[in-house]
Amino acid sequence: ACTIQSRHQSRVMVSNYHIKSASLALELSEEVVLEALLELGCQIWPESSDYNTTTLPRTMPENREMLWASMLQFGHLLGSFIAISHPMWSLWLSPSFEQL
Repeated sequence: ACTIQSRHQSRVMVSNYHIKSASLALELSEEVVLEALLELGCQIWPESSDYNTTTLPRTMPENREMLWASMLQFGHLLGSFIAISHPMWSLWLSPSFEQL
């Protein structure tokens, strides 16, 4: 199961919608979130007008829980940063991290 999860997580792509959700949830600029994701090796979804207009919501959710849910799409990348301070959260975000 951890192998499958690792493979899945390595293929996750993050859209501008997810970057904006994370910036709102974490109260950081979109630029800071994008820079951090790129540094972590996250793949960014290529922009195309078809994708953006037909798939993504036109407005950001006002509900904070929805912002966090969007951010959890790439939350596994954050697991290694909190492994020492919050090991249970780290394993929850990425159980396969324990085997790395």
